[in-house]
Amino acid sequence: MNIEEQLRLWDKIERYVEGKMKTEEYLAFEKEIASNSELAQQIADYQALRTSLDLLKERRQLRAKLDRFHAEIAPVEQQAALKVYKNKDTWRTYTSKYLPTIAVAASVALITVLSTLFTLGYLKSMERSQQSNLKLLRRELDQIKRDIKSTKDTLNRAIPRAMAASQRFEGTCFAISEKGYLITSYHLVAKADSVFIESTTQPGLRYKVELAFGDERTDLAVLKVADSTFHEFGRIPYTLKKGTVDLGEEIFTLAYPKNDIVYGEGSISARTGFEGDSVAYQISIPVNPGNSGGPVFDTNGNLIGVVSGKLSGAEGVAFALKSSVIWRTLKDSVPNKLDKMFDLPKQSKLAGQKRTVQLKKIQDYVFQVKVY
Repeated sequence: MNIEEQLRLWDKIERYVEGKMKTEEYLAFEKEIASNSELAQQIADYQALRTSLDLLKERRQLRAKLDRFHAEIAPVEQQAALKVYKNKDTWRTYTSKYLPTIAVAASVALITVLSTLFTLGYLKSMERSQQSNLKLLRRELDQIKRDIKSTKDTLNRAIPRAMAASQRFEGTCFAISEKGYLITSYHLVAKADSVFIESTTQPGLRYKVELAFGDERTDLAVLKVADSTFHEFGRIPYTLKKGTVDLGEEIFTLAYPKNDIVYGEGSISARTGFEGDSVAYQISIPVNPGNSGGPVFDTNGNLIGVVSGKLSGAEGVAFALKSSVIWRTLKDSVPNKLDKMFDLPKQSKLAGQKRTVQLKKIQDYVFQVKVY
């Protein structure tokens, strides 16, 4: 490969990583990556370099802020120590000078009274001075706390930015067990360093997940929540349909082709997928790269497939891995874990309900997948 060809390849890699490719070019490049291990390694090296440079920049900025912060704290600590030291010296001087005089004059009532009044006045003056010093120290301590909070906020902002800079792409997944198992497309997570799920219908929900099972042949992946803050998803309203569906049957999807959940509807347009692939349906629903791994439902809310891709250059022609294939693959591959992975009701709780009601009940179990 000459220099000009290498430059063109680097330009293509940069546009791929930054998500600037059009859909057709993106899918074609994805296939090229899958068949070319050397190209996949070059992309991984590029992403690692970008991540390292971005993290280095963040660290330098953070180090500069911490240096300024410590420079501001040092004078405050010195002043506080000096005040306490002066107060202790004043007290020692006072006690060594006046205590013997008060003891000797204790027998004289007048001197005792005068000494007592003098002592009380001086102590009150000392108390007022000490209170003033304490207020000053409290204000300085509050300022230190605010500076520490500011530094902590900077750290919290820096970490997501560093992760966002290294993000490869996004997709969709959905829960199949209230215990934390989810299904998505294998090609999304196969070479990921880290994977997180998020929800726009439940603000603030973000969990780290790990790959529990993957099958490259069917493009099926099962994820498991690996986060100490996770408890459970709650009872899932839909179920998995183990049989096939009829040609022309109405279907719908929920997915994350952008940073918001999106509804799509259509029908089963063919019982087989690309080039007669028997493990998939052809569906007439417009999809984008972010739809990968999203669930496909029939009108009764039964899960009948998982969006796996689209036909390049053909609008509204997409493919979905059949639910019957999902069940058979997992039953054959992980029989001992199947009961844990699948915790769905025997019958859908959505049958006979309006579509808007179905969507409200489903949306909290569909998540955006962010791959790093």
